[in-house]
Amino acid sequence: MPHAFAHRESLGRDERLEYIGAVKCLLELPAQTDPSLTNGTRVRYDDFAAQHINQTMSIHITGNFLTWHRHYIWSYEKALRNECGYTGYLPYWNWFANQDDLSKSPVFDGSDTSMGSDGSFVEHNGSTGGGGLHIPSGKGGGCIASGPFANQSANLGPVSPGQDGLIGVGIANKLNYNPHCVTRDLSSWLASQIYTKEAFYNATIRDTARDIASFQREIDTQSIGLPGIHSGGHQTLSGSNSDLYSGVVDPAFYLHHSMVDHLYWMWQALHPAHAKTISGTLTFGNAPPSRNATLDDLIELPFLNVEPQTIASLLDTLDGPYCYIYQ
Repeated sequence: MPHAFAHRESLGRDERLEYIGAVKCLLELPAQTDPSLTNGTRVRYDDFAAQHINQTMSIHITGNFLTWHRHYIWSYEKALRNECGYTGYLPYWNWFANQDDLSKSPVFDGSDTSMGSDGSFVEHNGSTGGGGLHIPSGKGGGCIASGPFANQSANLGPVSPGQDGLIGVGIANKLNYNPHCVTRDLSSWLASQIYTKEAFYNATIRDTARDIASFQREIDTQSIGLPGIHSGGHQTLSGSNSDLYSGVVDPAFYLHHSMVDHLYWMWQALHPAHAKTISGTLTFGNAPPSRNATLDDLIELPFLNVEPQTIASLLDTLDGPYCYIYQ
């Protein structure tokens, strides 16, 4: 019988605390990545960050984007369960609740069952999103201020952050050890504009999501000229998530991408004729130019020692290595 991913607000107090405890477990267990691949990993959580950082330019705006991240968060959940005794499943952040005031969201309210609050206030000039969009500064910008992940440390990144005042280590040093704190600058200004009924319909049932290419384009750049609900989610979190490479150091990253997968799962159910199709090349926005991705291409997570899988085998959440649905 398939298990069901649930949005985080639907979890009970004990379930939320168990999830938080499992994440903290990964933040304490020793890293497993081969030291010859990176000198930046210190704890098990870093292994996942290093994997994402290392493959960033071949897993975004590509033909493997959706399946790579699906398998990546599934592998993360597997580690929570197998290595940290977690008995639940990876929750998702419901974008379409509290988007007008993220400080009221159970995900970000800073309570002991949240994923931590906004960052401490640091004066800065906002951040730059996709297409050069300027996102005004919010009430944060610094280290997570309160909650279970207050002042949470990270060992990798930022590589190329978009938030004003954050200094990146640069591409050449992307896997080097660089201890710092996880930062956030929650933007209700952006969330309230991108997480709307119109955006949801445009990404699911309208002609703007008629095929897989249209769906992927819509979730990254909305037809109304704003960031898509995927890319805009990272920009809504800002801080560490203003860096395409290392936003994964923020534990909220996984709840965001679980919601991305939820939307993808929903889109597949609504478009059965296109559910097992892919679109895109093997490089970021086809730069540099590369061949089209194929269903036989492998999704590989070598830093995590996860068995490679073909894209074809990861298109159905009730087949291959998977057995899950969303509720």
